[in-house]
Amino acid sequence: MRNWWKVAIVLVAVVPVVGCGAVSPQSPTPTPSVTNTPTYIDTPEADDLEETATLADSALRAYLNRLETPDRWIDALSPYLGRDALYAYSTVDPMRVPEAEIKGSPVLVQGNATAVAYLIPTTIGQWRVQLVREGEAGSSRWVVDRFVQPEGAQ
Repeated sequence: MRNWWKVAIVLVAVVPVVGCGAVSPQSPTPTPSVTNTPTYIDTPEADDLEETATLADSALRAYLNRLETPDRWIDALSPYLGRDALYAYSTVDPMRVPEAEIKGSPVLVQGNATAVAYLIPTTIGQWRVQLVREGEAGSSRWVVDRFVQPEGAQ
């Protein structure tokens, strides 16, 4: 029985002391520090935009040149194309490309430091020309990744 009294006395003495260590509601809570980390927006340089607009226009002109033989057509188009695009377009019959003429300048609709897209007005609607950077950093070049014909074009 004596042991129970000892335990009870210890509990009565220890419990209030343990509660003293709690943080009172008036104590300020630490706030996390905020650091200003710069945000970098990956956008093409002005020189790149001029270069890519010219490339998109020239590439679409070569693509729309349906009167060439398939070999001549792909030879004229290949300097503008990336590896994957060259592989994909090398099997295209140029006579199956919709007949169209370019009627205006390329308009940038999407872009960052590694990919851009232009809409180019033609007699059958807006063609979309997508370009990407291909190659190693420092020696990469802009190439056409894809031509997207206007909706409804046959």
